[in-house]
Amino acid sequence: MSASREETESGPVEATVQEALARLEEYRNELTSLLRQQELLRMSLTEHERATQTLEEWDHLPQGSPLLTPVGAETFVKVQPDANQRVLISIGSGLAAEVERAKALEILNERKQGLTNAQREVSEQVQRVDSEAQMLSQQIEAVMRTPPAATRSPRP
Repeated sequence: MSASREETESGPVEATVQEALARLEEYRNELTSLLRQQELLRMSLTEHERATQTLEEWDHLPQGSPLLTPVGAETFVKVQPDANQRVLISIGSGLAAEVERAKALEILNERKQGLTNAQREVSEQVQRVDSEAQMLSQQIEAVMRTPPAATRSPRP
């Protein structure tokens, strides 16, 4: 058999492998994106938990003792804890609302629940995509291990 005939017969297998490799690369890109999303959700949840804990402990702070409050860029302002102090909380689009601490805690807990649900969904997506990528990778390896003669169609 001539070399050109062997190349034509292995063409469909090679094309299938190339398509599978392209899909595998798509899975890897999707996994990378999902893992980034998972990390952002984790960081946001940690921030919400820290805010919740601070607000819950506010009544136990010594009255009259100054606290250092971060305002960004490693800059702090001294504040005096006040049991009746209201809380500013973001309501989206760059807007904030001044609410009682109990309401702020309620809002933060709702957001934490939403973040926890989103984390669970992203984790499920990571598992699904990772599983599909592993299966595809195994299929590619199996095709690559198959001798070229075995991939040819039988002749009449």
